[in-house]
Amino acid sequence: MSDGLRLLVGNELRRRWRALLMVALLAALVTGAVLTCAAGARRAHRAPARYLAAAAEPDAFVLGLPADTGAADLARLPGVRGAATYTLLATQPHGVGASDFFPLFAPDGPGAGRPFFTEPVVHGRRPDPARADEIALGEATARRLHLGVGDRLRLDTWSAAAAARLQDAGDVAPDGPPLSLRVVGILRQATDLGGREGDVAITPLTPAVLERHRGSIGLLDRVALVRLAPGASERFAAGLRDLAPGASVDGSFGASQIEAALRPPSDVVSTGLWALAAAMAVSGLVAVGLALARAAAAAQGDDAALRALAVRRADRIGRIAVPGALFAAGGVVAGAAASVLASPTMPVGQARLADPRHGVVADPFVLAAGAALGAVGVAALAVFAAVQATRSRRPAPVRPSALESRLTGVPPAVTAGLLLARRRGGREVTPARAAAAASVAAVVGVLAAVVFAASSSQLLVQPRLYGWGWDAAITGTETSDLDDGAVDPERVRGDADLAAAALISEGVGLTAGGRPTTGLVVTPLKGDSRLVLLAGRQLASADDALFGSATLRAAGARVGDTVSIGLGESTAPFHVVGEAVFPVRSDGGSSSEGVALSGDGARRLGFAGCGPDDECSDNVALTLRPRASLARVSARYADPGNRVGVRAPAPPAQAERLRQVRLVPWLLAGFLVVVAVLSLGHAVATAVRRRRHELAVLRCLGFTARQLRTVVSTQALALVLGSCTIGVLLGVVAGRAVWALVTGAIDLPPVASIPAVALLGIPLAVLALAQVAAVPPRRAAARLDPAEVLRRD
Repeated sequence: MSDGLRLLVGNELRRRWRALLMVALLAALVTGAVLTCAAGARRAHRAPARYLAAAAEPDAFVLGLPADTGAADLARLPGVRGAATYTLLATQPHGVGASDFFPLFAPDGPGAGRPFFTEPVVHGRRPDPARADEIALGEATARRLHLGVGDRLRLDTWSAAAAARLQDAGDVAPDGPPLSLRVVGILRQATDLGGREGDVAITPLTPAVLERHRGSIGLLDRVALVRLAPGASERFAAGLRDLAPGASVDGSFGASQIEAALRPPSDVVSTGLWALAAAMAVSGLVAVGLALARAAAAAQGDDAALRALAVRRADRIGRIAVPGALFAAGGVVAGAAASVLASPTMPVGQARLADPRHGVVADPFVLAAGAALGAVGVAALAVFAAVQATRSRRPAPVRPSALESRLTGVPPAVTAGLLLARRRGGREVTPARAAAAASVAAVVGVLAAVVFAASSSQLLVQPRLYGWGWDAAITGTETSDLDDGAVDPERVRGDADLAAAALISEGVGLTAGGRPTTGLVVTPLKGDSRLVLLAGRQLASADDALFGSATLRAAGARVGDTVSIGLGESTAPFHVVGEAVFPVRSDGGSSSEGVALSGDGARRLGFAGCGPDDECSDNVALTLRPRASLARVSARYADPGNRVGVRAPAPPAQAERLRQVRLVPWLLAGFLVVVAVLSLGHAVATAVRRRRHELAVLRCLGFTARQLRTVVSTQALALVLGSCTIGVLLGVVAGRAVWALVTGAIDLPPVASIPAVALLGIPLAVLALAQVAAVPPRRAAARLDPAEVLRRD
């Protein structure tokens, strides 16, 4: 830096440090917001894997394990990295309904490998394994039981004889010793993240509980949790059949299923935060550029004098650019530091719950890349503003507009405002295009946020959008209820209020392409009960199968392919005729997981219905006729013994989790609105300053101060009026595209809702904001002294 440039820069720093400090603060605010969102997006993407690593969730859940098979036996099977055996005790929290299921498992022997159930502790601590009176509950379980740390959980128990009758009859009074366990901790379980509030969650007991009450409390089942090597599920299943022929693997439970449930919502959060960071970066650069342009314009007055003194243009550019770049780069560094302090606020939604790391977290990659790009960006903007401020401008020719000949009869103040907004020539060029672009971005952002919010609300209130192709389902509190004749098929066929009905067997343990999954068997009783499709057609023959999107991807197949589907030892090829959205089970699940077969197709595999010892359950899907009352139908099939009821549609967890990311599009929309107001204010203020000669002439021609204010107001309206029309069209397209992206991530139909009131209300709101942004320039125009302006010019 030459001595002359150093002197000029030092002089500018002393004169303009207050204005440059505002530039630095704005750069710090933008940088901090962008880097906070970018780091949060990376954490959201990694949250499911981090949770699974911290919680030690099993890869396979084995049911019906024989008493003579231990964890060591399982550990010797191919691909097994660790195993532990548990016993399901015949217990139930005191006072809960018969239909509520709270499985309590106790370890019944030493495990092989590191322990399971190490979910993050939210409150309190983990129970002492040597104490039989301590327990830790999952968050949702604690809420359902209205318990917290320090409270007592009272349990009813059944003896061994009563437990045997309980599995057969389902209505046996507890006769075992009551238990009272002190809640010492609240855990964040997988069902607290990827499930619904009422989904079944496993509650582990300490080993001391089983040791103390082994003879006095009955045992319902013996299970095993297994940790597998990647790609070892088929080898393990084959080895398990040889080791314990009566055991089975529950394909709806395991680390892969948990990650499949956690991944889509976390990716939605990650994508939303990346989009927010990108939009903030672009809009923030515009805002910082406008601030640097205003600071450069303030220094522009001395440029003519320096030019007359033969100061080189490079030094004149450096005089303006160096102070702005220094302050803006300092703001970028401060913003990067602020993003580290703001890291505890990220990520948001489900990803925040899944991420085991809370508190201050620094992301070196985001900090280094963001600070470097930000510093280069603001330096480039500072140089550009300085170059623009030192240009030698000749008055540009005023290009006549066809608008001028069409304004006959319009008030003079309105005519002048429209012409000043329309003209691109004259003594000075105004930043009208930047203001119009900012207005378009604001309308697009707000309308896209409204479409997202309306569409997510519509998704939760329209069951068809999350897989319920029917209106309700008759179900039982026990899996054997419907098999015992609680619902007469002939009665269903003769019901005049029903347009269609079908027997649905859900939770059938199938394999698709060698991978375990859950099956849905549809046997029509009346009419045509149709599943919700994303692609393809409905089931039409015994060779057809419908796949969920996630299951289809896992099988490496597409619609039209042939996939081998198995049930137990039996397998058969099926033709994939469509991609479906499945209704979730009463105890949870994913609408994109599973395979649907017709009744005839399931019988090809030897399926004979859901029996008392099966994990699947039967229910009857009901499709009502128009104007039929669901309450009347529910009362008609209700069972006095509370064995049968009518279940209303329940949205899958991934649909409910969309509530947690609703804030992201609103944050983006709010940021765009702020930038739009700043851009409009800058454009109108610049127009008043650069068009002061024309405004002074209008004042000399007889315009009053009120008319000059009208000129400025009309100019502000004209700048955004066309932008609103363009923004509405682009906003509808952007909103539909964003919603399609979100629903595609969670494998649901991309049906967007566009509120009609928003199409009119948002442009009106932007026009009102334009008037708010024009308030200071209006006052400046009204106070303009024409004699001073014309004498100076």
